[in-house]
Amino acid sequence: MTSPTHFFEVTLEGKPSAVREGLAHIRAELAALGETENFLGRLETVLAEVLNNIVEHAFKPGTNGEITIHLRKGRHNWHIRVDDTGNCMPNTAVPNGDLPSLETDFYNLPEGGFGWALVKMLANQVRYVRHEGGNRLEFLLPLAWDAE
Repeated sequence: MTSPTHFFEVTLEGKPSAVREGLAHIRAELAALGETENFLGRLETVLAEVLNNIVEHAFKPGTNGEITIHLRKGRHNWHIRVDDTGNCMPNTAVPNGDLPSLETDFYNLPEGGFGWALVKMLANQVRYVRHEGGNRLEFLLPLAWDAE
């Protein structure tokens, strides 16, 4: 027996208020499909980190690029792809996501701090490529999580 395919996408302007609205819209869509609060919280955590990083780092000051989030439900996870029109990531790679030492002074935290560590703890198969003059980040977010 196969489950129905759920796919949708959301396009938003690269600014904080649009990110908040986009996250609320995605949460509502997935809640309507019956996703659990636990899953929705993990999704919102990962997407908020990714989208806020795009807004803060990928777009030149004073410009608002475009971000498109594609979501497709699989049997055991949601496949999420985020495309944006901003500058590429440093070293054209996702930060490694290592947690900084708790002894590190706040002002000396490395770029990627706790956010990318969270993304990599909650999501699987995180991949980044520079694609057609923009950025593409893809990852899988499991429906069930071992910590549940």
